[in-house]
Amino acid sequence: MKLVIPGKTFLVGEYAVLVGGKALGVATQPYFETDFDQKDYASVHNSSAAGLLLQSMGHELELNAVSSSYGHGGFGQSTAEYVAVWFKYHQTHTAEIPTFLKEIFHQYRDLFNLNTELQKIKPSGADLVTQILGSITYFDPEVTHSKSLNWVFPEIDFDIISTGVKVPTHEHLATLDLKMLEPLCDLCENTLSAYLSIDQDLFLNSMKDWSLKLAGLGLQHNHSLELKQLLEKCPDVITAKPNGALGADTITVFYKAQNKSKIREYFRNNNVSYITGLDQLAQGAHYVD
Repeated sequence: MKLVIPGKTFLVGEYAVLVGGKALGVATQPYFETDFDQKDYASVHNSSAAGLLLQSMGHELELNAVSSSYGHGGFGQSTAEYVAVWFKYHQTHTAEIPTFLKEIFHQYRDLFNLNTELQKIKPSGADLVTQILGSITYFDPEVTHSKSLNWVFPEIDFDIISTGVKVPTHEHLATLDLKMLEPLCDLCENTLSAYLSIDQDLFLNSMKDWSLKLAGLGLQHNHSLELKQLLEKCPDVITAKPNGALGADTITVFYKAQNKSKIREYFRNNNVSYITGLDQLAQGAHYVD
């Protein structure tokens, strides 16, 4: 039985969720894949979510290998491994998602709460919920209010490109000042409100404000900021927003859908690594034949 789990990227809210805020995530192909019928096992780190879950159940620190076609960090490999372990040992069927979402979310959070020496700030679970629900995911820390949405702006497209840089999330979290992040919750709410009310201009302006605020707080890697500037030199780019810990992993590039071919050509001409995007929007974790 093969389980596929989408990659994830935060459109907005990646730091707000650490202080109880909401977020908007996007689930994309290619999928992470694991086949429970194969005897292809891989070791897992004891302090990863998958490792903590296996230890809590008294199992060896190995799991059915979770393969990825991304070739780049920042899309949720470690969370996909946790989902794979949880699905295997709970004999979960994807049709049951509304009933098990709360359980898988709280178990994920509790694993880290019980291991206080691992890191000062615990994962929010927003990435997990995005990979479970799929598509455009509205994440609410009251997880039963989270939901999968459609993309609501047909005139706007986005691509996600790799920066080639990876900042270890757990190391970054260990240095964060949570008090500094609290103002981000209101700013994220503005973006979410624009999305839910289908206000395209307000959404894009809020995305620009979000990226600028993160940069102002020192939460954007210099390499990503330089690449963002390069991308925004293209007249067809509306805005570019770095993602991941310190915005180091990937950058989401927003543009008018009619300009897709021009954008992709700009990527090629500037050696920018396109990875995925709106045209590879994915459903949440599910089984395939």
